[in-house]
Amino acid sequence: KLACFCDQQQIELLHTHDAASQAMAALLRILRPNLRMLMTFHRSLAFESRTWPNRLRNFLAAKQSGAIVVGSSERQRHFLSENYVSPAKVLKIPFGINTQRFRPDPLARQTLRDRLGLTEQTVVIGAIGHWGYEKGLDVVVSAFHSLLDQLPPERDARLLLLGGKESDCPSLIQQLLNRIPEGKVILAGYQLQTEQWLNAMDVFTHGARIEAFGLAVVEAMATGLPVIVTDVGGLTDIVRHERTGLRVNSGSSDSMAHYLKCLIEDPTLRIRFGSKARQAVDADYSSDLYAARYLELYQSLLHRVPSIPDLAHAPLPAESLASPVSAEIHSDSEYSRRKRVQNCRTP
Repeated sequence: KLACFCDQQQIELLHTHDAASQAMAALLRILRPNLRMLMTFHRSLAFESRTWPNRLRNFLAAKQSGAIVVGSSERQRHFLSENYVSPAKVLKIPFGINTQRFRPDPLARQTLRDRLGLTEQTVVIGAIGHWGYEKGLDVVVSAFHSLLDQLPPERDARLLLLGGKESDCPSLIQQLLNRIPEGKVILAGYQLQTEQWLNAMDVFTHGARIEAFGLAVVEAMATGLPVIVTDVGGLTDIVRHERTGLRVNSGSSDSMAHYLKCLIEDPTLRIRFGSKARQAVDADYSSDLYAARYLELYQSLLHRVPSIPDLAHAPLPAESLASPVSAEIHSDSEYSRRKRVQNCRTP
């Protein structure tokens, strides 16, 4: 049926999105050898390569694939370590977001904060994610609890959590929430218009223990928020420590609380980090750039280009800030010098 459909629609390239569909497309290439194919790997760590049959299937399918795309350097290393595949075929294309939807919006900020009864002097710390252990909301709640103990009484800070229903909150996190004074935590649950809620925040936190990419973090950065994230998965690509945001060790609520205190006490620093975060998203994580990178890959596969394009963004300069948090951030020119889409070359 798939072969007939491809014939009828004159399809020349198949883009698959998991190991099962990749295997089906690989079988189809036996019947239609002129078809080109690629696979984007979205799944959790080891999900489709944990057994020898999985790895054998992946090996055979990868031989038929022109490319295997992952969203982060960590997933690229993982796929190569778990599967028998040519390293030249495994490419990184970071996911992209709509930077017109996710952007600083003063009107949306004021409207929602008024609705929540928040003044402009209130510093709102936000997080988005489900209650699962891997998303680390317990780390964020614990960090906020520690932060409140360090702030003077006149400093008003609130924690705004989006994603999980209050009724589904695990007992561990509920116990942590019970230790926080009433009214200091806003449980907003699942929200469709997250761009409005992000604008109501002043700082965004992400305490994930496992993270394939981190779209919520990119959306927060696009909104112009300073971000504090854990040093895991795709977050290590997205957030350049002390330049486009701050990173802490996984599970380190004390370090997160320390950086929160620094950002709360220095509004200028929040603005500076937020501005750099937005620039980083414009440079590497827009949906237009995401499409352009895939278009270049499609064209190279369809035209049988012998070398696969290097589509991952170029690394930022190696130098870091002179001292944590308080130092001046480098000039904007480091972003303007970077290419948006790399030229074809042999990896």
